[in-house]
Amino acid sequence: MDQLLLTIGLTGLGVVVGLAGTLVGIGGGFIVVPILLTVFHFEPGMAAGTSMMFIFFNSLSGSIAYLRQKRVDLLVGTFLALPTIPGTIIGGLAVGLFDISNFRLAFAFLLLGTSLYMFFRPIHLESTMRIRKWSTERRLIDNSGREYSYRISLPLGAVISFFVGILANLFGVGGGIIHVPTMILLFGVPTHIATATSHFILVITSLSGLNVHLQLGHIDLSTAIPLGLGAVAGAQLGARLSQRLRSKTLERIFAVFLIALVVRLILQNVI
Repeated sequence: MDQLLLTIGLTGLGVVVGLAGTLVGIGGGFIVVPILLTVFHFEPGMAAGTSMMFIFFNSLSGSIAYLRQKRVDLLVGTFLALPTIPGTIIGGLAVGLFDISNFRLAFAFLLLGTSLYMFFRPIHLESTMRIRKWSTERRLIDNSGREYSYRISLPLGAVISFFVGILANLFGVGGGIIHVPTMILLFGVPTHIATATSHFILVITSLSGLNVHLQLGHIDLSTAIPLGLGAVAGAQLGARLSQRLRSKTLERIFAVFLIALVVRLILQNVI
């Protein structure tokens, strides 16, 4: 009975995190990893690997929904996803270099940066173009008839994506927490396109990282499977809600939650 309740709880967690992660295009690993570290007392490698399997299920399900909505820029997504593959290999191997204390502290700073971005980002910041050098003009029309026009520097994005891959597999967060702000803040990609395309990138990044962690034995299947199944359902709900709800309020709610997790991770290093 205890195992059944645990499985139900993990599935429910997967639904909630999958929904929220899909709404803002960041996968949900930023929530799953701290929970695995602090509640289940996983080692860093096991937490990162288990989270990566959750992210794969979440991003695959969400990407299918976003592709149906025609909000995924396949050219940009593919161009930014491929450089993450060698990065994820480096990141997965580097996990063993951290002890639990340093891992928590490093991850806390990563979460802090994410939470500040979510909380303070102006709603209409995507309309401001920051980088034009070597940029490619893009134009998409989604299934509702809304048109999106923007320019993005694919070479620079590819360089950034390599380092995103390292961080993604090192911390088990998938990389969306870096890709989304990069596309919005540096290149001026509209938020709806950035979040959907980021989710597509996560499919490739997480699959590569997942392969590394499988070989290293860094996945707890009894935890990852119910989380992943919940994420499949949550991602579909998140993609549907994203068409109806403003993401800014949700971003700020999760920013507060992330700050609370940052405090908890830091306190665990002190106490």
